Amino acid sequence: MNYLLLFPVLFPVIYGVVSLRFKNMDRRKRKLFFLPALCLNSTVVFVLAFLDLEPLDLAVFANHIRLSLFLDGPARLFSCMVAVLWIPATIYAFSYMEHEREHLSKDAGWVNSFFAFYIMTYGVTVGLAYSANPLTMYIFFEALSLVTFPLVIHIRDHKSIKAARKYLKYMLGGAAFGFISLICVLIAQEGEYFAFGGIIDVNAFPRNLLLFTFVCGFCGFGVKTALFPFGSWLISASVAVTPVTALLHAVAVVKGGAFVLIRLTYYGYGTDYLKGSWAHYVCLFLVCATILYGSTMAVRETHLKRRLAYSTMANLSYVLLGVCSMSGLGLCAALLHMVYHAFMKINSFFCVGVVMQREGRSFVDECNGIGKRLPWVMAFFTVSGLALTGIPPFIGFISKWTIASALVETANPAFYAAVGVFMYSAFCTAIYMLSLATRAWFPPKANTVVYLEARKPDFEMWGPLAFFTLVIIILSFTSTPLVNALMALAAG
Repeated sequence: MNYLLLFPVLFPVIYGVVSLRFKNMDRRKRKLFFLPALCLNSTVVFVLAFLDLEPLDLAVFANHIRLSLFLDGPARLFSCMVAVLWIPATIYAFSYMEHEREHLSKDAGWVNSFFAFYIMTYGVTVGLAYSANPLTMYIFFEALSLVTFPLVIHIRDHKSIKAARKYLKYMLGGAAFGFISLICVLIAQEGEYFAFGGIIDVNAFPRNLLLFTFVCGFCGFGVKTALFPFGSWLISASVAVTPVTALLHAVAVVKGGAFVLIRLTYYGYGTDYLKGSWAHYVCLFLVCATILYGSTMAVRETHLKRRLAYSTMANLSYVLLGVCSMSGLGLCAALLHMVYHAFMKINSFFCVGVVMQREGRSFVDECNGIGKRLPWVMAFFTVSGLALTGIPPFIGFISKWTIASALVETANPAFYAAVGVFMYSAFCTAIYMLSLATRAWFPPKANTVVYLEARKPDFEMWGPLAFFTLVIIILSFTSTPLVNALMALAAG
């Protein structure tokens, strides 16, 4: 029965590879080819989340080093989050990529190859979620970088090629630092699979060496979360098409990095060993520096997608702030914000994608009065902006309050300072998110922007926006069951 764990990992990858052979599918055939496969894969992910399966060993090396898949609490949460987000994101991409193809005068094969790698990324991300030990996790971590590289470079102009090269350099460089941590954990591990509280023998190496390798792993794997000073790749990658940037920011890459750091801290080294050490404070400093930098730059940035990219830098470090609290409540807060941020940020990116593609507006000061032309789209964006700011009763307030509570619970002056950084970032979020919404609904009197002929988004574009907005509103009033489940998970 545990062999079912292979299906949602291998099926999308094989399906994507096979689809590369079909280069002339039109829009209708493309939807009929990819959408049922995605629905099937997501259904299997949901079913598996309710099953109690034994770990699946794919290969064993040197008697104790294994390639294995399993399902525990974090794996269920992350895989289900991916399964929920991927289908509406793909539906949005059907319309977006068809219009992009017409704009760039590309053939149908250009779009088909995009969706081939898009669905392959789904399988690799689920594999990262199901990874049962550090070696398996590292392999899928690397595979995620490689399978998303063709998506970043997909437009194949000078900017996208430059951004893709930078993306690959940062990902491979981060993986090299993560490899240092991996080797240490493989040698010192006592258990075969991830376990709450850690799996390493703390006496296997000198304490400072173990702490140094943890910092290497935190920085290396943290490259995917755009940890300062390694986050410039995320800003450069904003030149990619909107379905890709949303994928990078909300679903797969940065969330994958955050998930790996949760595994490394709580299920690898263990918080009892790390708490209060110099490595603990080094990581806390890097996280706070990322929040300060990302929030400040987001306020200064006027390009729509780059502003949201800086916002992602700050908000993903909220997750890492929960991780750095190294408490049960902190783990709950990190997982909660990881899920809630995914819905808020993908909705924001997709709304901006509509504005940029259908109205030709790429900068904040070009969006004056656009709420009258795209009322529903900007209404959806406003809900996401309010939630991301953390205004009650939206989900952003719930996750941010939980993070702040975890920081205060530590009763540590360093974490009180982190609360100050947290509050500064919340203030900046209100500025850079709500200023755009204000311009859209209440433009300055001297509005000199000349708009193109209106090109209203079709259902494939605004339907997913409505879905994400509805989920944000529902979760804002029904978060208690999820919070209770995560608290139980954080209690081991």
